[in-house]
Amino acid sequence: MVVLLAVVWLGWLAAAPAGAETASPAPSAAAPASAATYVGSQRCQPCHPGVFQAWKDAPHSHTLHAPSDADRSRLAESLRCADRPVRLAIGVKRHVRFVAPDESGVDRVLPCRWNRASDSWDLVGAEPGPVFVDTCAWCHQTGAKPAKEDGVGCEACHGPGSAHVADPEHVDSFAFPASKPELAASVCGACHLQGGLSKDGLSFPDGFLPGTDLREVFEYDWGGLDSAQGDHHAQREIRTVLAGPSKRRVCLDCHDPHRQTATAHASQPQGPLCGECHVSGSAELRSGREAVCPVCEL
Repeated sequence: MVVLLAVVWLGWLAAAPAGAETASPAPSAAAPASAATYVGSQRCQPCHPGVFQAWKDAPHSHTLHAPSDADRSRLAESLRCADRPVRLAIGVKRHVRFVAPDESGVDRVLPCRWNRASDSWDLVGAEPGPVFVDTCAWCHQTGAKPAKEDGVGCEACHGPGSAHVADPEHVDSFAFPASKPELAASVCGACHLQGGLSKDGLSFPDGFLPGTDLREVFEYDWGGLDSAQGDHHAQREIRTVLAGPSKRRVCLDCHDPHRQTATAHASQPQGPLCGECHVSGSAELRSGREAVCPVCEL
């Protein structure tokens, strides 16, 4: 998100006459996590309008949102959740879960789930349902406890932005440096490595901030991926960076996280991960992969 500023600064430097003073030093690598606070994605829009709009139009920005009219119509027909005062909906692509306060006012995730592929209801778990802020909120809100905004905002991946907003010429947000793939993989893994535990025993990496190493606060059973069913290419790719002997591709090599597209994956060299979706040695999709990829928009 700081590329535009960097290009402008470098262009001015190149055009400066010989002997001219260059008073502004290069930006630092990133704002110290402890010195920055969350300011909200809207503060990024004035300087990064194109990226902001791409993010705004993509699923990340509304993974948590107010129930739509269609959601409420379906809820009215649900046997388990029709009479619940639903105030939030989780997810937009494959499933939609719902959040409603219990009798004491605590937001809980309801056991009814709308399956968009089958156009039907699933029952997941039992009443009273998990406490939202202790489970889903960490990945579906930005700056959880208390949340700064709903959805996966800019700061969920780039870190708290107050220091960068206050001094964008000298302080960068985390910008996924190619020289440190483990830090890039850590950001994606913080939400996409579902099933791990924090050092405090929580199901999400409480205390993690972009620009730090996920392994410092989160533990994951990498060995279980070898026998896991279904599409786990994201988790296996993250494993090659965080737990493997070599530093292979990171998620951003194939995926545009702002637009949430994966068109760049076609230019990547073939490897073992291709076989999770494609017939070996070809671009043909395996049986069951024709309709929709459960991880991305292929």
